[in-house]
Amino acid sequence: MLVLNRKPFQKVQIGDEIQVWCQFRPDGRVMLFSHTTRPMTMAREEKRVSFEGQIEVKILRVRGRRITLGISANKAISILREELLAPKQECAA
Repeated sequence: MLVLNRKPFQKVQIGDEIQVWCQFRPDGRVMLFSHTTRPMTMAREEKRVSFEGQIEVKILRVRGRRITLGISANKAISILREELLAPKQECAA
């Protein structure tokens, strides 16, 4: 499960859905962050591309400043990578 550190004074509850952004940096780092949490650097990626995206994740547990989300970091990253690297569907007007 993905654990993020909550910013002070941010109120969150179990079952809340929060937006998690994932930013893939050109130097190979991956940053995960949201409005309610501090940025967190993940493991280095093999591809040196820079893009970002977001997903909504349910909060499973809140303990002090630590928020546990119902998704693993790798799962979040792979979902975002699939979404962002997928060819955009053009809608016929």
